[in-house]
Amino acid sequence: MKKIILLLVLMLSFSSIPVSADGSYEEDVLSKAIPWSESSKVTQTGLYKIDVTKESTFEFVFTDPSSSWASMHIEKGAANLVASMQTTWKDNDSSKTIFKIRLKKGTYYASLFNNLKSASYKIVSDVKTDAEPNNRLEDATPVHLNTMIYGRSNGNTSDDDYYKFTLTEPKKITLQLDESFLAMYGDTYGAKLFNENMMILDLDMGYVPISSTYLPVGTYYIGISINLYRGFNKEYQFMVKSSSLPNTPVESITGTTILNNNKTVSGIVSAGGKSDHFQVEHTNENPFVLFTTSTNPLTIGLLKWDERMQFYEETPYTYSPNGTNVWTQELPKGKYQVDVTMDASVRKDIPYSIRYESIRFTDVPTDQPYRSQIERLANEGIINGYHNAQFKPQNSILRKHVFSMLSRIDGFKLAAIRPMKEFKDINDTDSYYEIIKPFYEAGIIDGSGDYMNHESNLTRAQLAKIIVNAFNLQLGGEPIVFNDVKQTDGFYEYIEILASHGITTGSNGNFMPNQPVSRQHFAVFLTRTLDTVN
Repeated sequence: MKKIILLLVLMLSFSSIPVSADGSYEEDVLSKAIPWSESSKVTQTGLYKIDVTKESTFEFVFTDPSSSWASMHIEKGAANLVASMQTTWKDNDSSKTIFKIRLKKGTYYASLFNNLKSASYKIVSDVKTDAEPNNRLEDATPVHLNTMIYGRSNGNTSDDDYYKFTLTEPKKITLQLDESFLAMYGDTYGAKLFNENMMILDLDMGYVPISSTYLPVGTYYIGISINLYRGFNKEYQFMVKSSSLPNTPVESITGTTILNNNKTVSGIVSAGGKSDHFQVEHTNENPFVLFTTSTNPLTIGLLKWDERMQFYEETPYTYSPNGTNVWTQELPKGKYQVDVTMDASVRKDIPYSIRYESIRFTDVPTDQPYRSQIERLANEGIINGYHNAQFKPQNSILRKHVFSMLSRIDGFKLAAIRPMKEFKDINDTDSYYEIIKPFYEAGIIDGSGDYMNHESNLTRAQLAKIIVNAFNLQLGGEPIVFNDVKQTDGFYEYIEILASHGITTGSNGNFMPNQPVSRQHFAVFLTRTLDTVN
């Protein structure tokens, strides 16, 4: 036991250069270091100085002692340990031990201690490795993306190397470790991707050798950690791959991502990273719906914000989507956190997309073909539906509802060119009178004799005239020729203009001008019109 303690004391006494408060002791010790030149053999323990005139790879050769071992610490000034080496039996050569290390330009100090017999070094041709020192964050080696990076563990037991890269635009980054490194049982090889504020990916060669994430602009660091059980002075390699982001917004790495209504967000759940968190403001009593796509099963949990306690509390709502899924829950209004995780047994990334929606109408399910147009107009406050949370998409739309919806369009204004006239079926006591009046005064509609017929259905031809006049549309590109619309028809010009903008495409070559417009088809007509004028 005494021998072990004494040995530890001796190792620690030579393991670093002593420093006084004013640095004078350090300077005094360094000034006495013995110059050590290439190919010269040293046989005495002590402190040696090596001047590196340009970045080079050094091959140190130690004669193995018959008992115990010889040790060497390489430092660059005080308290900056670059490498720690000692003779070993792990190389199956009892006569000598060879270490390689690549050093940047500068002056280094080698502390030789323990049972030294002899040691020498020479400069060799080897550039496929990291240049030391890069054991500290401030010495991190800049790396190029999409290029294989080579390094070496500079010690018998453990070594940490740091690298860095900078993104000038957001990218998908994939960190991949070389699987051929772990040739001996018990050796471990890991990597961490992080920035100054947080750890982003945590890889382990034996568990997760490759993982990806979406990164914003900034500087990032990679920490390579080597722990050797049977190997020593081993080489490693890894790559940082860069690729474009998906076309959708992506998850935030800095915290919770806001999940806006009907906006898809892409994410990556990694066994080498953390779970993803999304925040949702559920502002109405409509069902809470999540749409997800994934390549493997995910686990999604829901937490609800407690305003009084000021934290998210767990709810009983969890589900495990796989592939394309739709999850619906009846939830009260409030702020929710959606947590996306993966099964710990899955050792690879799971890319996914997630979208939150609050379904407004119970008769417009997620697979309704015109749901997106209906939901869009509802979100913009243009349509309200009926009091029982129904839209009645297949019902024929009434003329009065068309004028009501058009009048709710943000910024929609009509210039009067004539006074309102009296109609037998509507007067100023009617709830729709003030809505319909501007359309007549602007010449958009004329009524039929003494009747407005505002409670009647609207034909497709009539709707074409209203849209063209209300938005002052002119002939655009090439119009579509419909089999059932003749140039002599009174509505021909309006239908032609709509078709030239792609607002209508008809069906099987027909426009069906006299067919009543359904509420769902009106939503399609209007959304295409808004896209055209905007």
